[in-house]
Amino acid sequence: MAVTVDLFRDFAQLIRDELNIDSSRDDLDVVRLFAWYDLRRLPMQNWNVHYSRELQENHFFINNKSYIEAIRNKAESGEDLVPHASHRVDDITEKDELLADWGIYHIHPGHGTRPRKSGFVDGAAELLFVLPRGKDLYFIDVLDHKSWTNFSLIEVIDNNWPFLLDPFRLKNVVGLSNEPTEEDLYKLRKNQINAFFRVGKSFFIGPGGGLASDGSASRAVLMSMNLKKLLDGYSKQLKEEEADFRRTVEERTETPLNVDTISLKLLQYDPRTGSGEIYEPSTATVIQFHF
Repeated sequence: MAVTVDLFRDFAQLIRDELNIDSSRDDLDVVRLFAWYDLRRLPMQNWNVHYSRELQENHFFINNKSYIEAIRNKAESGEDLVPHASHRVDDITEKDELLADWGIYHIHPGHGTRPRKSGFVDGAAELLFVLPRGKDLYFIDVLDHKSWTNFSLIEVIDNNWPFLLDPFRLKNVVGLSNEPTEEDLYKLRKNQINAFFRVGKSFFIGPGGGLASDGSASRAVLMSMNLKKLLDGYSKQLKEEEADFRRTVEERTETPLNVDTISLKLLQYDPRTGSGEIYEPSTATVIQFHF
């Protein structure tokens, strides 16, 4: 009597099929790509939106308030904000150094006249920069497309919500031998190098977690490793608790499970909610799980 199951392998295959990822990539790399793909999308939830003082004093906000208010309304009502994202958001290999390094998203307000990809709002020079934390979405400021390393983004966060940066504020540091400029930071990011930096009187490490060696986010790498650990652990538990699983299936189907080896397959899994479904083919039983 035994159970054959590999939930992580199955999860990686589900991602390959959904995102059309080359089969030459190993399972961990596939899940890392998925984590980065998922990370680049703001979750659909009812956000609590906060405006910075600098945003409210910005001439763009004053003259185009309706566009920012429209995004706020969408965020607070749980609408999808992907149409305001980069039109390359579906490209699993697309880089976003600002998001990876500082955890800041850029949003197109939708006021422009430059058509983008179908399903996306029109583009323009100005972008709204936002920072998500839990159920809160902080609207930092509206700046142009050259603001990817603009220290004012961090400065505005520190001026309005310093507690958001406290975990990334370096303690007992009075100086750096080489303090990167915005131009330095741009070059460092292009070479996947993470750097400490100073804004005002404080020194910081990137509040987005930093860049991985391929230019994606270190958070995506950690997420993929944690998912492997989680799904491998549940696979092991299923193998060790074969008798309990067999009993559960038989009670649910009122049918003897007359196979020596129980073969299980992952049908679906949502890492955001921890919910998924496992399929047992001999009885055509679908088992829902959550962890």
